[in-house]
This record gives sequence, C-alpha cells and structure tokens, in this order.
Amino acid sequence: MLKRKIQENLLKWRNSPDRKPLMIIGARQVGKTFIIRNILFPLYENSVEINLVNDEKGPKLFAKIQNLEDFFLKVNLYAKKPIKEKKTIIFIDEIQHYQNLDVITLCKFLYEDGRYDYVFSGSLLGNYLYQTTSVPVGFLNILTMYPLDFEEYLWANGVDDNVLKQIHNNNFRPLIPLDDQVHEYFMSLFRKYLIIGGLPEAVSIFLKSQNIFDVQSIHTNIHRLYLIDASQYARNRTPFINHIYSLIPAQLGSKTKRFMINKTNKRINYSEASEDYLWLTNAGIVTSLYQVSIPSKPLLYSKIGSFVKLYLNDCGILTTILFDQNAGDILNDLSSINIGSIYECAIANQLYPYVKNLTYYDSKKHGEVEFLFEHNNQLTILEIKSGKNYMIHSAFNYVMENKEYKIDQGYILCNKNIHQRNGRIYLPIYMIIFLLNNNKNQP
Repeated sequence: MLKRKIQENLLKWRNSPDRKPLMIIGARQVGKTFIIRNILFPLYENSVEINLVNDEKGPKLFAKIQNLEDFFLKVNLYAKKPIKEKKTIIFIDEIQHYQNLDVITLCKFLYEDGRYDYVFSGSLLGNYLYQTTSVPVGFLNILTMYPLDFEEYLWANGVDDNVLKQIHNNNFRPLIPLDDQVHEYFMSLFRKYLIIGGLPEAVSIFLKSQNIFDVQSIHTNIHRLYLIDASQYARNRTPFINHIYSLIPAQLGSKTKRFMINKTNKRINYSEASEDYLWLTNAGIVTSLYQVSIPSKPLLYSKIGSFVKLYLNDCGILTTILFDQNAGDILNDLSSINIGSIYECAIANQLYPYVKNLTYYDSKKHGEVEFLFEHNNQLTILEIKSGKNYMIHSAFNYVMENKEYKIDQGYILCNKNIHQRNGRIYLPIYMIIFLLNNNKNQP
C-alpha cells in the first residue's frame, strides 16, 4: 500500500477523544476511498460503507432524510447487519451525488448524538461545501487529499526517510553538493515523476509493470472523467468550464503561461471566468495561482484578480497530453524538448497544499518570478529552470536585490547539483521536498 502523509492526520483524528465528523475532499482518483478503507476501517470493530451512487441506482433509501432517527434507520437497513454503538465508523461516499440531500447539515446532530463515528467523502466536495449555506461550523473536520507529491513518490519507490533526512542535514542545509551518482539517481526519479505523476493508480501500475503506456492510459481516462464530472455537476457553466480546462496545456505552453480568457472565448467575461476558475480549483482538478504586483508580505494585498495561471492537478496528466507517445524522451533528458511548463506544474502542485498565498510575480520591465509564497512567517521566491540557461534570471535578481520587498529566502531550482554563484543558491529540482519541511503533514 502506498504511504500517504494524510495517514498521520487520520490516526490523530481516530485517537482524539473529540471526534467530529470527518470530511475528506479532493479530486477523483487521488485515493480518498482507499485510504479510508485501509487506514480507518481496521481501527474499528464495525464499519459501514454507504455509497450514494449505488443507493441512487438501487433502493434510494437516502433520497430523503426526515430526521436523525430516520437516518439511523436507513443506515441499519443499508448495512443489513447490527451496528454497535461506540465501536462503529459510518462512511458515506459520493455524498455530492444527491443534490437534494444535505448530509452536512446533519453533522452537528450526529456529533451531539455520539453513537458512532462518521467520515464523508466524494468527488467535487470543495464545490459542494462552497455552495452549501448551512455548513455546521465547529462540528466538521475537513482534510484535503491530493495526488502523491514527490516525497510520497520517493517513498513508493523505496527511498527511506532516513536517506532523505541524511541528504537534508548533510547536503541541503549546509549547501554541500551530493555525490554525482546520488544526484543523478534522484534526477532520474524526478524525470519519471514528471511522466507518471502522483495519481495512486498510475504510480502503482508503473511500479508493477514499468510500462509508460499503461500509465498514459490511466491519465487519459481520468482526464476524461474530470470533464464528465463537470458536465454532471457544473450545470449551466459546463461548456465554459470544459473549454477552460481543455485549454490549460496550451496556455502553459504560451510565452506568458498566463490564462488569457479574452483570447480564447469572446463569450466569457472576466467575472464569469473567475467563477469557472474557482469551480475548477474547488473541484481539486486545477491549481490556480494569481499574480501579485508587489512581491512583499502580505502577498494577498497586491493580488491581481484578473491575472491567473492554471495548472492541472497532476504533472503526469499534463505530460501525457503534451507529449503522448514521446513522453519517454523526458527520461533521456533531451535538451531539444521544452518541458518548462511540466516542471512548473510539478512544483506548483508540490507547494499548493502546504503554503499560504502561492502566487507569481510578473513585470513588463523586469520579467517573471514563477513562485512566491509565505510559509512559517517567511517570504520565499523560486525560479524554476528546466534547461541549460539556468543562470539567466533577471527578474529573480531584481526582486532579491530590492530591499523594500524584504525577501527572506530565494532559490533557483534546476537540473544541476547544489552550488552557489554570485550570491545565488542553485538547488536540484528534487530538493523542493526540503524547502517546506514537507516530510511533516499539512499545516
């Protein structure tokens, strides 16, 4: 079983004497149902799993809930077995499926009743919560699950935590280069990650078969399922959301990489597009970054709402879309192919779950800095370089040298081993895992 960082959060929840109903949100196929079954279920004497898609196709017991006792009656009928008080977890999956069933409003009463523990999950729940006006604040725990980040991918490939701690302490912190063979080993793993991505099924299949085409088939299917989800739940905005989502790879390949809706569809104005960006982001299938006009804390103060970058939630899906049968070229580190957008997509998705105000800076006069973020009360900027010209970074230099911005730390992430030049710190791209101490759980 793939080791996931969210496991520690689940165990903390189970061991807490004050277990409020738990909701795990995230995009389709990131492993929500699997982690609930394999981590939480074994911790209980009894478990009941209710899938509302199956219920809708079958008895429709949960189509209408009158009150708490009616809910318990239907749970017992669905379970077809006695369920023990204080020893049972009830898992309701795909809760977004019944549009007229607001399970969330029951949380306060389920918690106060105290007979059982509850966990909810499903696709597109970020939008479900956003649209629900009666979220019981203080009576619901929410965890977000994402595709595997690169550290989790390393675990899946048998890289031990002790090895990572040793590199962190002996190389990253004192800025001492790694042994060349060790450096190339981690670069090869990162290049594979760019192709395979972090969707659990894709990672598991590749570990078993080592067949990239099997992985790409998974990417293609999940990409289509995301579009189907939009058609089922986005209602009147479906054509526009699908249109924006389908254009993200091309936009990332443009000179600015910024999403320019006015150049893609004259029928969509900014206010509508911003709602569509929000829908895609809340659904967990897109990572969105807004531009800031002033690269200083707090970044939120200078956010420009009309300038946004959209990244797919998984770099593997992006690689499959862009390169298809030629994705294997990335493994050979061919300098003739442009994979800058894939590097950025991978890094955006490493940072997004862990940091505050992930943004970018762009100036007509000075150029672009790919990532700015606040973490542990520090402002960090990152320049991402996928090619040989990694020492050219005028915008990065400008921002770092401007004392008014008060940048705490800045790094250029590239393909080379650790080194310093002209006061700049160059880190190999895989060391993104050390920048946030994200061997810990999500803040």
